[in-house]
Amino acid sequence: MSRLVQPRRRVAPGSSGDRRERAPGEAIGVVDGGESYMDRIAKYIPGEIIAAYMTLDHSLVGRPVELAQAQREGKLNQQLAKLAEQDWVAAHLTYLPQLVFFVAVLAVPLYFWQLSRLSADRPPWTLHAVISTIAFALWAYAVQGSWFVIYNYYDGRLASALVVVFMLFSGLFEPSSRAPTPIGDTAPPDRAARSTQPRQATTMPPSNL
Repeated sequence: MSRLVQPRRRVAPGSSGDRRERAPGEAIGVVDGGESYMDRIAKYIPGEIIAAYMTLDHSLVGRPVELAQAQREGKLNQQLAKLAEQDWVAAHLTYLPQLVFFVAVLAVPLYFWQLSRLSADRPPWTLHAVISTIAFALWAYAVQGSWFVIYNYYDGRLASALVVVFMLFSGLFEPSSRAPTPIGDTAPPDRAARSTQPRQATTMPPSNL
């Protein structure tokens, strides 16, 4: 099963992929394959990148609630200076949450581009990458990423609303249908291969007359 959302494939009548009896007057070409509405929603959520982001974010930052309290009290810089004396990671907390978030954002399209490149049928990946990048940003906010918590951007009601809206509407988007399979694709592969080979010239034996 492909990780990428598969487009609908239009099969030309009479081709090897046309397995359905058509009613009189039915439009040329049948639609085969594709993903269901729920399958598209599930595949658009980049669970792998979200898990990696949560692991890095929580392990490197580690104390967003404490820093958020200092931010509300106007003592964030003093708290960061205090933490910087403890270890080298804490010394970079002024930009580390943002860095982790944006690295994960860039990883989403690269991940799906690589999946498409390594797949045998090369499914389209651009639309999937765009929607999955949006999904990652929403989930990073919903799981209380440290950048949103420290600077008091996080709101639980807004996070829930954004996730629900994504779940309702993301499944409406699907990749464009592929071009119809040519009608003449029913020829055996060995016959097609032989037809493309150059013919060798034949010579007549010399006459004895």
